[in-house]
Amino acid sequence: MELNGPAKQPQLYMVLNKISYAASEIAENYDRSMWWRNRITARVITPIHQKFVSDSNRNRVMDEEWDNLIILDACRLDLFEETIDTDDFDEYRHVWSRGSKTDEWTYNNFIHEEYGDTVYITANPVTSKVVPNQFHHLEELWRDRFDEEQQTVPPGKVADAAREAHDEYPNKRLIVHFIQPHIPFPRTPELVFQNWNPENELEEGTTIDDDGFGPNTVWEALEAGEVTHNEAWDAYQDNLEWGFKQSQALANDLSGWTVITSDHGNMIGDRTWPIPIKLYAHPRGLRTDQLTKMPWGLIKNGTRRDTVDDGVTKSYHEATETMKQKLAALGYR
Repeated sequence: MELNGPAKQPQLYMVLNKISYAASEIAENYDRSMWWRNRITARVITPIHQKFVSDSNRNRVMDEEWDNLIILDACRLDLFEETIDTDDFDEYRHVWSRGSKTDEWTYNNFIHEEYGDTVYITANPVTSKVVPNQFHHLEELWRDRFDEEQQTVPPGKVADAAREAHDEYPNKRLIVHFIQPHIPFPRTPELVFQNWNPENELEEGTTIDDDGFGPNTVWEALEAGEVTHNEAWDAYQDNLEWGFKQSQALANDLSGWTVITSDHGNMIGDRTWPIPIKLYAHPRGLRTDQLTKMPWGLIKNGTRRDTVDDGVTKSYHEATETMKQKLAALGYR
């Protein structure tokens, strides 16, 4: 039935509102080439990757053999293999990730089941946002171990929390999620272009304001030619070394079998397909080697642990209220 008269007005208003929003967004970002790259990626390239690349044979971490799973966030395979002596592992191979961004990887690996035999220790707030109820316990280090000066959760604090969890939950599998080598690069302060607060990750659309006069991240600075590829790579590598040193020491302290891997990588001017434009950082939904070909290093410290499923902790409502309160205090809600 055709709508007429007043019934058309709400629909017309919604259409005009969307057009107005799109126009204002373009006006704010028309001179930012990285913004345009991301728009083309989201609207053209990502749908093609999603249609023609299946995740069915890609790595599902909970199906693998491990007692402790250490995640080095945003670590490219080539960066890892250039920086780390993979001969030190008892076994080493690469795997294909189910996501090119942490929230996508988290959703695709954990959302459909509950894991009462697993404790997740995370420095990344995305875990709290996507899967707050899937584990026996979720230790949210970004809440109380975030270093304001370094604008991150330092890897030493993550490793210490994991050791505490290992003692408290001896019959559980552990997932330990480090931020490093993901930005920021606090040990290379000249490449830190904005303050980062983990609270910003908790809500869709919450971003740090851009004044239009400079890059938001090292990747945007690289795209704009304000940072060289070598400068960005060296800082990226240094951040990996910082995180890996702590994760390797942690793996040697934990009982059982420990895997060191990553959730996704980064594009740093690499060309994607089928449109060969240069991309930066890690847009969601892509399936390039640089974003989804991940290291998988196994360290055996004795035999496998016996684990017990004691059910999951439902923390969604409590976490949501805490998020709202903190966002309100910061002026985001």
